[in-house]
This record gives sequence, structure tokens and C-alpha cells, in this order.
Amino acid sequence: MAKSPKQIKSAPKIRSFRWPDWSKYLLVVLVFMLYGKTMQYGFVLDDDLFVKNSPVVQSGFKGIPAAFYQESLHHFKGSNFQIYRPAMISCFAIEKALFGFNPQAFHFINLILYSLICLALYGLIRTLFPATDPRYTFFAALIFLVHPVHTEVVANIKSQDELLAALGCLLSLRYALRYLDGANTDLSMLFCALISYLLALFSKESSAVFFAVFPMTFLLLRKQSVLKAIKKSLPYLGVALFFILCRYFALRGVFQSYETTVIENILYGTKGLGEATATRASILLMFWLKLFWPVNLSWDYSFSQIPITGWNSASPFIATGLYFMAIVTALYFFKKKSIVSWGIAFFLLLIIPTSNLLFLIGTTFAERFLFLPSAGIVIAFIPLLSLLSGAVSEEQKGRNEKLVWLFIAPVFLLSFYVASSRCSDWKDNFTLFESAARNTPNSSRVQAGMATEYMNKAEKSSTQQERLKFVGLAQQHFKKALEIFPKNADAAYKLGLIYAIMNDTSLAVSYYRTAIEHKPDFVYALTNLSAVYASKQQYDSALFFLNRSFAADSLNPMTLANLVVIHSIRGEDSLVVKYAQVADRNHQMSDKISVIYQESIGKIKGKGN
Repeated sequence: MAKSPKQIKSAPKIRSFRWPDWSKYLLVVLVFMLYGKTMQYGFVLDDDLFVKNSPVVQSGFKGIPAAFYQESLHHFKGSNFQIYRPAMISCFAIEKALFGFNPQAFHFINLILYSLICLALYGLIRTLFPATDPRYTFFAALIFLVHPVHTEVVANIKSQDELLAALGCLLSLRYALRYLDGANTDLSMLFCALISYLLALFSKESSAVFFAVFPMTFLLLRKQSVLKAIKKSLPYLGVALFFILCRYFALRGVFQSYETTVIENILYGTKGLGEATATRASILLMFWLKLFWPVNLSWDYSFSQIPITGWNSASPFIATGLYFMAIVTALYFFKKKSIVSWGIAFFLLLIIPTSNLLFLIGTTFAERFLFLPSAGIVIAFIPLLSLLSGAVSEEQKGRNEKLVWLFIAPVFLLSFYVASSRCSDWKDNFTLFESAARNTPNSSRVQAGMATEYMNKAEKSSTQQERLKFVGLAQQHFKKALEIFPKNADAAYKLGLIYAIMNDTSLAVSYYRTAIEHKPDFVYALTNLSAVYASKQQYDSALFFLNRSFAADSLNPMTLANLVVIHSIRGEDSLVVKYAQVADRNHQMSDKISVIYQESIGKIKGKGN
């Protein structure tokens, strides 16, 4: 029925609002406002391992080919971690070639990558949901940008693997949709999508799970049939298989000798199905807790910050309830609000590789596991901001707009403040470990790490009073580490070092033996224990532990030097020659060993004459 003039006149007025497209570049400004101070920070945690100590990175541009045909930690402990991230290592090599080992330059690249990720997320949301008000797209990208749980990835140089992987995944999905929406005519979009996904895979192996996002998106948001969604996802499956093949050939001669223990992943200490499932649920709860309440952040959540638990505690039930509600919500909004369903499914899919749900990984939980998955939850909340959508009156529209700003403003300001404060923790290893000791005090690794930092401060102290103060603090934290986890061999060994320096040999021996008891091939503990016995002229005991050390690592320079010295004292010249020649073959011949070696050669020749 046609409307009368009176009806038309009384219809509510619709206020059109055009959100400027250039506003997205404010995201870049905010990234540098929030994280710009990281350019004053140095290398922390594993940065030295992946950057400064990597022969591939040290070679600059020349090292890039090697990054693709060998394991990424080839230089560390005989390549025993089976990590294959050639894109990350190549980026480090390029940065080293251009800037040297200047941490400020590496941090600057992290800021550029994070800026590109925020822009890519903004562009992806616009492509995923073209009808969404661009203001809400901007707000979603804004909340992602300032989320405090992302601080670890942005402030930690080593996390360029996370940044590159996230950027590759977001770009690949955006280009894939542009190719699909363009009726599959623009092959350049398909090429960009495949190359972007390949970048993600070569940056971090867990990007392989992102393959599931392609058919899910085609099915849910582009209303493709199941068969068509799978068919259109086959090129991305081909890229994933190509990556798996490359990884296989690069690592086929590498055997993982490192075994994850309970100190790294609490699940290795669970007993029975009840403990295993309940503790898994408690770990899964951490994903929600840190996502919605990102406080007390830390670089480590290992034994026993997240304790082993059973179904007699509340946390497993809370976790189960939250995930059940998430799945039910996704199913409920499957047709009504597909943006909600897609966001929740995105989150649930991407946490699978790091959740310890299907298989155990090398750590209990880490904040970086939330980096890309959190984008799904941010997107799922866009309908909450869509209070301005629909044909409503000018008065109602104004009230709704105020509600949106009342929601966005405090969330943004609080998140910005928390993220900025957390960012300061990443200034150096001491500030990082100090914050961890405060926020996750029940982690044995955190306590041992804090103690080690105090030992480093003691070594650099200019006064005896200050040195004793730091040594005392180191002892306290090492003992705390052992209280939490009595099998922490590293903490026991370093306590032995402290007592050896203090000339308390009985306690030094006790802690060295504790370390060896829990880690029988602990070379440094074996060698230092032998040194204590050698100082007491108990050479049989000293050689017993030195021979064990040599069996564990025949190339350790301290072990070889001590073997040469003790066999020389005992007049066993043939053994002196044996170990000195081992040192020489492996470029471990020190001046001290060389002198003793020449003396023993002379004695042997004299006996022959």
C-alpha cells in the first residue's frame, strides 16, 4: 500500500555520517605512540639466541638461502628443537645486513609490522563485512591495537615470527575474498593471497591451522555450498602442503633430542585422565582470562603458576562452561549475526595448535598464543557497537552514539594505560624478570631467572656491600625456585656456584649433586663438582665426574682443560695427549692446554729414549 504524504512527512529522519577513510592511518600513529619507547630497548630473553648468535643472521644477505634448507636453531645444541621459520630468520638477516646488530632498528621493524597488521585487520574487516559502518571497523582495529596481551609480541624482537605470520594470514584472507568476490577473474588477487599465506607458513608453523579459516569464511560469509567452499580452498591447501614438504626436506636429518619436561609444560606431570583433562581445561581458561582481564602479565606461566588440578576444583568447570557458551553462541548467531559466529569460530580454530588440547607443546601457556586469535573476539563484538545501525530517529541515534563512545573510550584508555605500563617491563632482562617475579611468583623458571639477574648484577657491582646484597637476593630466589620445583637442576647448580664462590664447599657439593641427580648429563654441574674434588686433591672423585661430563659433551672446553690438568698432575701423560688432541681437533686448544700438552709429549719422548 502506498504511503500518504502525511505518513512520509512524519517518517524518522536518517542522519548519514561519512567516516573518513584516512582515519585508518591514525592506527599507525597510535602504534608508535604506544610502543615507540621500545626503540630504546635492547635484546631480551631469546633475542640473542635467534638473532645475535645465529650464524645465518650473522651472514646477512648471504645467509638467507641457508635459512630455507636447515633448521632455524641449527647452531643451538645440535639443532634439537625442529623449528623451521625461514621467513623470520631471513628478515633478521636482512635487518642485520642493513643495520648491524642494532636493537633499535629491530624494534623499529616490529613497530612497522604491527602497524601493517592493524591496517590489514582494518582492511580485512571491511572486506569481510562490507555493510558494516566503517566507524565500527576502526573501533575494532583500535581495540586490537591497544590490547595489553599483545605487548609481548610487539616488544620482543624474537616475536617477529608472530608478527610476520599474523600479517601473512590477514592479508591472505583479504586477497582471497577479493578474488572470490571478483568472480574469480582477477588472478593477481589469488597470487597475492597464496604468497601471503606462504609468508605466514614460513614465519611460523602454527599458521597451518589458518587453512581452515578459508572454507569457513567462504561457507559462512559468502554463502558458498560446502563443496564449493572446499573446492575454492584447495589452492591454499596446496600452499600448506608445499610448506610441509619444504619443512620435511629441511629437517629430515634432524632428530629432536630435547624433551619437554614438567617444568616447561605442567601437563607432563599430570597423572590419570581426570588430572589431564581438568588441567587442560584450566589452561584453556587462561585464554579467556588474559583476553578479558589482561593484568599480571608475564613472559612465563610454567610450573607451577598454572597448577595441576582435578575436577574437584572450580576452574575446569568454569572453562568448560565458557567454551560451551561460545560454541552455542556461534551456532545461535549462525544466520542472524554471522559476524559473531565467524569471530568466535576464528578464535576457537586458531588457539587449537597452542592450547595443548590435541597434543602437548613445549610450554603450558603464553600470552603470544592470543595474538592473532584475539582478532576474532574483537570482530565478534562489532555488533555490540552497531547500536547506530538501522532506521531510527535522530534523537535515538544521538543517544546510541553516546553509548558507543561511553563503551569505547574507557576500554581504549584503560587498555592503552595497561599496555604502556606492561611495555616498560620489556626494557631489559632485569625489568622483565622483576615484573614476572611479581606477577607470576609461583613459576620456578621465573624465580630462577630473577635470581640469575641478581647474580649478573652482583658481578657488575662496584662495592662489596652491594655485591653481597645481590648475592643474598639471588640465593633467596634460587631457593624459592627449588621450593616450587625441587627438580629444577639449573637453580640447584647456580646455588652450588654461589656457595662455591663463598668457599662453602659442603653446600656447593650438595647443590651440585642435586642438580646432577635431576639432570645426569648436566655438563657444567659435573665439571664444577669435579673442580671442588680436585681442589681437595680427591682426584679419583674429580675424574669420575669429569669422565661423565666428557661422555655428555666431548667438546666442552672446561671439561677438556680440567681433564688435561688432572691427568698431568697424576703423571698420566698418554691421557694428557689424548684429551689435548681432542681439544686441538675441535679448536679448543687453549694456551694452558698447549703448554701441558708439550710437556707431556716431551716426557713421553724422554721415556722412549
